[in-house]
Amino acid sequence: MSVVLRVLFSITIIMYSYYVFKHPWFTVVPTVVIALVNIIIMKSRERILKIPLVKVGLDFVGALIPLASSIVMLIPVLLEFCSSIHLFALLTSLAVALSALNTIIMEKLFAVNIVSYTITYYVTSYILCDNHTVYCYALPLATQVGIIIGSDLLHYIYIRRHFTNHVLVIGGAGERDAIYISTILIQWLKILHQLAITFIFSVKLI
Repeated sequence: MSVVLRVLFSITIIMYSYYVFKHPWFTVVPTVVIALVNIIIMKSRERILKIPLVKVGLDFVGALIPLASSIVMLIPVLLEFCSSIHLFALLTSLAVALSALNTIIMEKLFAVNIVSYTITYYVTSYILCDNHTVYCYALPLATQVGIIIGSDLLHYIYIRRHFTNHVLVIGGAGERDAIYISTILIQWLKILHQLAITFIFSVKLI
């Protein structure tokens, strides 16, 4: 299952860059590099990057790889459209709110329900922001930040009241983590949506 998810993730981020972005040249190359790294390290041991001064760490596969792929997609357009930071803030706030609500109601402060969160977030964010140029570029990273803050950190704050020595590992489930899987799901939702629109408008009415 881990191998399948790794391959699917790598294929997905490349397809997302190619099919969704109108000007993909500045993201396809670095995205392909990240996709290859994701495959190459398939047999590597679990690696965690510890954040200084706090009991928080980032799993290499479950958090750093997805975040890196999404940041690579977003940075060029942030530099080109400075005003897009406001859109990203809106998307992130929406993602955090939905993730926190989902976590509290559906999983009782344990873990976010990935499918319901991703679908709800995609539909809501599409209605609010799809007409914005930067929307597609910001979507994957905003989705991930929503889970990190609204689910992982929320859960961490809750359990610290009972387990003071607990260390939070963001993306600790690796390929099966909500961050990893939601990245695949949100991008496929947009890919399929984009392909459907392209197909519909390419059909000529007789």
